[in-house]
Amino acid sequence: FTVVEPSFTLSLDRAKSAYQLKYVMSSKNYHSANDNSHIDHHLTAKSGFEFNARNRLMLEAGYHKLQSTSSDTALNASGKYKNEKWDTKNVGGVYTFGARTARTQVELGADYSELRYDDKRNKGIDRDATAGRITGYYAIAPKTKLLLEGRYTDYDYKKDSNRDSKNKVLLAGVTWEATAKTTGSVKIGRE
Repeated sequence: FTVVEPSFTLSLDRAKSAYQLKYVMSSKNYHSANDNSHIDHHLTAKSGFEFNARNRLMLEAGYHKLQSTSSDTALNASGKYKNEKWDTKNVGGVYTFGARTARTQVELGADYSELRYDDKRNKGIDRDATAGRITGYYAIAPKTKLLLEGRYTDYDYKKDSNRDSKNKVLLAGVTWEATAKTTGSVKIGRE
């Protein structure tokens, strides 16, 4: 197969804010199985604000129109494989309190997402998810911080409430900044 993936990005950086709008089209062309060929679309918008040295906010929204190849899916009513099609939408943000050079920082995050399938066979797994996260950081060296993170996600299935669930996660770890563009983190925990 051949993949062609052009992307278009519009960005605006200001002293205390930044904005980005990005579109990516991913075209997969299967040479020996044209029915598997498909195009995925990704549209995302991001913005960041630094209100002062201690208060920052990042916002993000996205829309993704996707397909799986027919070899990954079940037979349709006519006995042929058919690509599954679905879309996802999300909106969320992260508020950070604490100066970048402070010993402690706290991040509060929230996210809402939707998953919707086009075909009736998968309508039972359409769902909404509402998530929240809180992360605390404590500096132990100039570029190294310990972290403690709690996450909560509520899954709401539209046609099958028996699948509804709540996911709780507690993680502890360390994060470091090797250079201005290279960072890493290690987390362990319980879900």
